[in-house]
Amino acid sequence: MVFFPNGTTEAEFANILNRNRGAIALSGAASMQRIGSGIGQMNIGESDGFYIFRVSLPGVSGSDDSFSCVVDPTGMVEMQGVSTTGEQVVEKPPQVFFMETRNLCPPGPFSIKFRLPGPVLPYQLRSSFVDGMFEGIVRRNS
Repeated sequence: MVFFPNGTTEAEFANILNRNRGAIALSGAASMQRIGSGIGQMNIGESDGFYIFRVSLPGVSGSDDSFSCVVDPTGMVEMQGVSTTGEQVVEKPPQVFFMETRNLCPPGPFSIKFRLPGPVLPYQLRSSFVDGMFEGIVRRNS
């Protein structure tokens, strides 16, 4: 993996990538992130009456029974699901791909637990799960 500072030219990108099979080049905002799985990276915010949390869940489907998010009154959040990315071999009939780089979370079940800054009213959780990003907004219990 190669990190490029802002202002890197297309020619510099191409030169490095052409010389290194399986190289990954990051620049700009992407180069400022930590390496590895994006699963579980999150932001938590608060307003006068609510907490918001956003959790990155790439490769996780929220459309089946294998995903859940439970918030308890103390503010403890537990998410469980199954990652479907990161495998060594990807089959897209009629092709079979053998992955040369594997930086995504390995396939299989996962669990994420974290605590919000304070107690909440869990029955007032509003959530959405779009494009690998889970967002929950829950009323504070102050």
